[in-house]
Amino acid sequence: MPLASIIGQDRTIALLRGILRRNIAAHCYLFSGEGGIGKTQAAREFARALLCREAVDDACGVCANCERIDAGIHPDVRVIGGEERQIKIDEIRAIDEALGMKAFEGGRKVVVVRQADTMNSAAANAFLKTLEEPPPESVIILVSSRPELLPDTIRSRAQNVRFYPVPRGELVRMLEPEFRGEADIRSRLASGRACLAADPELLRHRDEFLDGLRRAVRGEVEADQLWGERDEIDAWMDQAIAWLRDIAAWQAAGSSSLLVNADREREIQAAASRSNIKTVTSLLSDLYRVKELLRFNLNKRITFSYILMRLAPVLR
Repeated sequence: MPLASIIGQDRTIALLRGILRRNIAAHCYLFSGEGGIGKTQAAREFARALLCREAVDDACGVCANCERIDAGIHPDVRVIGGEERQIKIDEIRAIDEALGMKAFEGGRKVVVVRQADTMNSAAANAFLKTLEEPPPESVIILVSSRPELLPDTIRSRAQNVRFYPVPRGELVRMLEPEFRGEADIRSRLASGRACLAADPELLRHRDEFLDGLRRAVRGEVEADQLWGERDEIDAWMDQAIAWLRDIAAWQAAGSSSLLVNADREREIQAAASRSNIKTVTSLLSDLYRVKELLRFNLNKRITFSYILMRLAPVLR
């Protein structure tokens, strides 16, 4: 999938294609924006276009370099991070060593660092040294949904490439050809994140969350059965926050127009009748605070029990 096919990020993609066309790639970029918005996909495609043998401002997708990058076997492209764990100093040293070697193909060497904000302090310090003396013909692409967690010294040495949420009306129009009948609810659930909106499993994941939440409140499932890796925990928290926001929106306006889960209006109305807006907004503040604290590796079971204890009065 070339850069041109990434939906909802026209201005950002035009910027990247302009860099390619003028052949003025910097040593380091920071692709920032919300999760599920297309940053990692764009980073991969930008890396592929940088090494493509045929195209001028995008990857052709068919040359030997493009095919090897797609297969994950190109010797001049390395991808690290993204496994919901800290990026450690050994990985940064390996990157530094790889970038210091001459490119196998005689052109650029590219490194993509997913979830770059998970670098521990030792890794961040080592990475800073790489940025201070970047190897020639090397391009590093940092990808982060939480760029504020990166040290200022790293952010200041990277060119920020921002990815933005897509307005709901525009997202609906994008989704209509493939998801006719579901475009509106998908656009609501995705909150401007085009990649998430186009996920075939989006509605199923939402329904599984609601079912799991009910069972958890009734004490039928434990944290280990609902919470897995960090990505799953973040997604669960986002769903819980969206559900509470819907309850508060109904209490404030009594209308489905502001709801994210608009197809679950009856359930939201019933939950809204069991509490008041002051209680729900207090719960929302609590969930936002816990979501921020999750990056400090809170005990999963204790955190889950605390959240359910707080949610139970509203969701029973």
